[in-house]
Amino acid sequence: MRLTALRSALFTLLVLTGRSNLSAQQDYQFTQFAFNKLALNPAYGGTDNLISLTSLYRRQWSGLEGAPQTVTLAGHAPVFHNRIGLGLLVYNDRIGVTNDLGVYTTYSYKVPLGGSVLSLGLQAGFQNYRSSLSELSPLTSGDAAFSQNLNSFHPNAGFGIYWYRPGRAYAGISVPRLIENKLDDLAPEAPENSTLTRHSYLMGGYVQPINRNLKLRPSGLLKFAGPGEQSAPLSVELNLSALLAERVWLGAAWRSSDAVGAMAEFLVSDQLMVGYAYDFGIGAFSDVHGGSHEVMLRLELIADKNAAITPRKIKYF
Repeated sequence: MRLTALRSALFTLLVLTGRSNLSAQQDYQFTQFAFNKLALNPAYGGTDNLISLTSLYRRQWSGLEGAPQTVTLAGHAPVFHNRIGLGLLVYNDRIGVTNDLGVYTTYSYKVPLGGSVLSLGLQAGFQNYRSSLSELSPLTSGDAAFSQNLNSFHPNAGFGIYWYRPGRAYAGISVPRLIENKLDDLAPEAPENSTLTRHSYLMGGYVQPINRNLKLRPSGLLKFAGPGEQSAPLSVELNLSALLAERVWLGAAWRSSDAVGAMAEFLVSDQLMVGYAYDFGIGAFSDVHGGSHEVMLRLELIADKNAAITPRKIKYF
């Protein structure tokens, strides 16, 4: 079953008017978040002595016209003897006739703590938010709600804290975009009280060796949108993956009130990883869509010619 143009418009209207939980949860989401953390936390940048490039594409609720589609490109590298990390994040998130494009640079500073590291991160950049409701065909001719086009450009900034013990555990907290830009202030054609909601993230995970050829990695992500009128319930995501023979990750995922899923990542080489995830819907719309698909490519290169690359550095997180 596919959505009509009117149903596609519903995605846009909910996002712009702030009248449901869907509107508050405007940020993208990933099942393979453990391998795409720069998109959620700027402090993750440069946390290994490697140049890392990650591309991820997610098609949510396949089979529904106007359902979310997200592309992220994230790159980061260490500089100044691995004490500073510099990165670049580009994303494009499309829902219905709305499109959110973001470009952010990231900076992190790492503080050694014995056998672990604390990284403090900042990011700054801009968002371009567009909607084209006039492209839709409403049932009622001349409906003013479908005559508005919005194109807003505005800066934003965020921060993050990320702690990790190489190859064993990590934890982080972040607010990637601090400023809750009001679209009706930036563009007169936006509906009143239209706001891009602030999101906060808390993440963590660890690796538990079982034997020489098997390791388990539980990980979790909490997402909170708000506070205020645009707030939404706390979102909880839990993953459990098994690393087989230091080459293949196989895992299961659960997202509160939304989906359960399966994922697999394969190390083609010590530098290249490919990943795929599929979500089965268990929440709203679950009976009218074909699930969600997610594809990831991750490339990691040696940043220091005097450093030896090891599987541990590129496989666990």
